[in-house]
Amino acid sequence: MQPESATLGDYIDIFRRRKVPMLSVTTVLSLVAMIVAVSLPSVYRSTATIKIEQQGIPDDIVRTTVNNYADTQIENIKQRVVTSGHLAKIVTELDLADQLGQPASIDVLAGEMIESVFVEPVGAEVVDPRTGKPRVATIAFNVSYESERPRVAKKIANALADLFLSENAASRTAMAADTASFITEQAEKWRQEIADMEARIATFKSDNAGRLPELSDLNLRLMESTERDLRENQERIRSLQQQRIYLEAERAQVKPYATSLGSDGKPILSPAERLDILRNEYSSKLAIYSSEHPDVVKLRKEIASLASQSTTATGDRVAIETELASARADLDAARQRYSAEHPDVRKLTRKVDGLESNLKGIATAVPGPQQPMRRPDNPAYIGLQARLEAATTDLRTLVATEAQLRAKLSEYETRLTATPQVERQYQALQREHEAAVNEYNKIKGKQREAELAEQLEIRNKGERYSLISAASLPDTPYKPQRRLIVLFGIIAAFTGGIGTAVLAEALDRTVRGAKTLVATINAPLLGVIPYIENSSDRSARRRRRIVTAVAVALCLTCAGVIVQTQVSPLQQV
Repeated sequence: MQPESATLGDYIDIFRRRKVPMLSVTTVLSLVAMIVAVSLPSVYRSTATIKIEQQGIPDDIVRTTVNNYADTQIENIKQRVVTSGHLAKIVTELDLADQLGQPASIDVLAGEMIESVFVEPVGAEVVDPRTGKPRVATIAFNVSYESERPRVAKKIANALADLFLSENAASRTAMAADTASFITEQAEKWRQEIADMEARIATFKSDNAGRLPELSDLNLRLMESTERDLRENQERIRSLQQQRIYLEAERAQVKPYATSLGSDGKPILSPAERLDILRNEYSSKLAIYSSEHPDVVKLRKEIASLASQSTTATGDRVAIETELASARADLDAARQRYSAEHPDVRKLTRKVDGLESNLKGIATAVPGPQQPMRRPDNPAYIGLQARLEAATTDLRTLVATEAQLRAKLSEYETRLTATPQVERQYQALQREHEAAVNEYNKIKGKQREAELAEQLEIRNKGERYSLISAASLPDTPYKPQRRLIVLFGIIAAFTGGIGTAVLAEALDRTVRGAKTLVATINAPLLGVIPYIENSSDRSARRRRRIVTAVAVALCLTCAGVIVQTQVSPLQQV
C-alpha cells in the first residue's frame, strides 16, 4: 500500500489487524513501568531552614572583619560541616548505624552519607542600598538530608542544622580573632620599625652634632662671633709685637750690669769696658808710635788677655741667649699663624739657627772651665727684660688663642658647608619616620576596629544564623516520582504498541483489499468477493473479546492497587 493513497480507514484497518501485538506490547510496557515505579525504594527528604540574620549593630559604628558574602560563607561552612568525621559523630551520637544499615565501618557509612546532604540557598529580591536597584540576595538556606527512613532523615537534618549554627558562630569568632591577631602583629612590627628608625635618627644626630639644619643659625652666629674675636685677638697681637719691638730697642740701649765704684770712688770698669778703653788707647798709640814700641806691645798683650777672658764671652752669651729666646717666641707665634713655607717662618727659622750657632761658637771659643754666667743687675735693664718677657708670654698666649679661634672658625665653616648634605639625609630619615608613624597610626586604627569586631562576634552581635524551621518528619517520599514514572511508562507503552503495529504492517507483504490489489497489478478488477464470516469465526471473536476484557480489567485493578498503595498512599506511617 502506497502511503500517499492511504486514508484514515486504511489506518483503522491496520490497527484492527494488528491490535493483538499492539495491545500486548502496550500492556507489557505498562506493567513494566508500574513494576519499576513500585520496586524503587522510597527516599524521604527532611529539611531545616536557617535564616541569615543581619548584624545587630550598624556597620558605620562597628564594621565586621568577616567576609559578608552569604553564598561564600555558606559554602565555606558546608565544607567544614559536611565531612566524614562530623557525619560519623552524628551517627554514633544518635545511634543510627542499625537503621542506616551496618557497612564495613562507620567511616565508610559516613562517606556514603555525604552524597545525601544538600545545602540550598534561599534568595529573595531586595533593594541594593548602594545602587537603589533590585537584586536577588540570599536571606536563608535549607539544610536537607535524604534517607529511606523518614525519622532518620529528620534526625540527621536537625543535627546538621545545629552544626551549621555552631560552626558559623565558631568560625566567625575565629576569623575575627585571627584578623585582630594579624593586625596586632603588624602594629608591633611597625612599632619596632619606628623604634629602630628613631634610634637611627638619634645616631645620625650624634654623628652630625653641630651640623644639623636646625643649628644653622646658631653656627652662623657663632662663626660671626668667632671672627670678631679673631680680629680683636689679631689687633692685640700686633699691639704686643709693636710693644716688643719698642722694648727690645729700649733694652738694647741699657747696659745689663750696673756700674760699681772702687775704694777710691772711681767706677770699676767691666772687662768689656776696659777692653774698649784699651782698644781706643791702642789705636791712639799706634797713631804716635810704631807697632814694636814697648807701650804698643804692652797694650796689645793686655787687649789679647782681656779678649780671651770669659767675661766678655759671658756678656755676649747673655745678649745672644736673650735675643735667641725672643727669636724663638717669634718663631712659635709665626708657626701657629702660618705654614712652614711662609716667608716669615723661614726667615725666623734662619735667625734662630744663626743665634744657636753663635751661642755654640762662644762656648767653644773660651778655653778652660766655663765661668758661671753673671746675671744682669742693672734695674733698668731688668725692668725692660721683665716687660719684654711678659709681652712675649702674652704674645704666645694670644697666638695660641688665635690658633684656637681659627680652628673654631674652620669647624663652624665646615659645619655650615656640610649642613645642606646633612639636611638632605636628615630630611630623608624624617620622611621615612613620618611615613612609618602614619602607617603605624593607620594600623592602630585598624587594630581597634578589629578588636571591636572580635568583641562583636564573641557577643554574637554580628551576622548570625538562626533556625527558623526545624526539620520535620516527612510524610511523603521525595523521590522517586512514581506518578511520573507510571505516566511516562504508559505513554511509552502506547508509543511502543503503535510502533509495533506500524512495524508489523511495514514488514508484511500480504496484499489486502481491492485498492492494494489494483495498485499492485495495475489493472481494473472485475469484482470483489468479501470475507464471509461463519459461526466459528464469530465464536472465536467472542472469546477474544472476553479474554481481552478480563486482561484489561486485571490490569486496571493492578494499576489501581499500585497507585493506592505506592504512588498515592492514603496514610504514611
